[in-house]
Amino acid sequence: MIKSKRTFFKKVWERVAGIEPRRLWSQLTNTQNELTNTQNELTNTQNELTNTQNELTNTQNELTNTQNELTNTLPQRHKRLHPYISEALALVADTNQISLRPSVKSENAESIFTKFGSDKDTRHSYGDIYLELLSRFPKPKILEIGVGSVNDFPYAGLAAGGALRAFRQGFQESKIVGVDIDPQSIEVITAEGFEGYVVDQTSEDSLGDLKKTLANHAPFDLIIDDGFHDPHANVRTLKSLFELLSEEGTYVVEDIHETLIDFWKVIAVHLPGKMQILDMRESRPGVDDNILLLFTK
Repeated sequence: MIKSKRTFFKKVWERVAGIEPRRLWSQLTNTQNELTNTQNELTNTQNELTNTQNELTNTQNELTNTQNELTNTLPQRHKRLHPYISEALALVADTNQISLRPSVKSENAESIFTKFGSDKDTRHSYGDIYLELLSRFPKPKILEIGVGSVNDFPYAGLAAGGALRAFRQGFQESKIVGVDIDPQSIEVITAEGFEGYVVDQTSEDSLGDLKKTLANHAPFDLIIDDGFHDPHANVRTLKSLFELLSEEGTYVVEDIHETLIDFWKVIAVHLPGKMQILDMRESRPGVDDNILLLFTK
């Protein structure tokens, strides 16, 4: 009883003296400070996250700028030859070597190549020429180098297999083989029943291995180089695979840029076979690479 009274009087005294309110105020102040500190920590964490995001954004911008710089440093097709080089080539080029300009329709709405997603009759004018070259073979064997790719490879941009499907529809009993540097493209065409192989046209070792593999299918009545459209790759591929061509067949190099006509005329004497140039720029105004090289034995 006495203890209860003491406790009671102590509380009364603390309230009268202001001790309890001060204690409560101190507790509230401490709690407020803790909340403020927690808020500051959250703010600092948010600032750190924002800074990290800014750093990631800056890094991404740097990568994009680097990619753009690399892209800009790659020579454009019309800028690869210095004007003096072009003039020198024109002086020594065989002017008697005729660049044929076949009569080709500028649009071919019924093209089987267009039907299957190839640009051989949209941007270019090759479809009718291929059909004519193959018409003399009852069961032609066809090899296309560069079957299409949508991945990050030079001259990529079209889905794989467009021309191969067109050839298969036009020549259903043909042997059709596709070759490309992109393994995914080869997976696509092999899944559709075509034979396909991976090759790097800039590597003589890779081309040599391919030649050994394709020897089992040779000779081919039509070989098309629609892959890496640079002379160094075209020349290596031609010199390596020309032996796989049949006696009456044709080896074709597609998409020759107009600035390289004299270049090919000059080096033709050092290449296998006889070269003929089909210049179809007139049928596609504004297209500067609507030109074919035809090599025969």
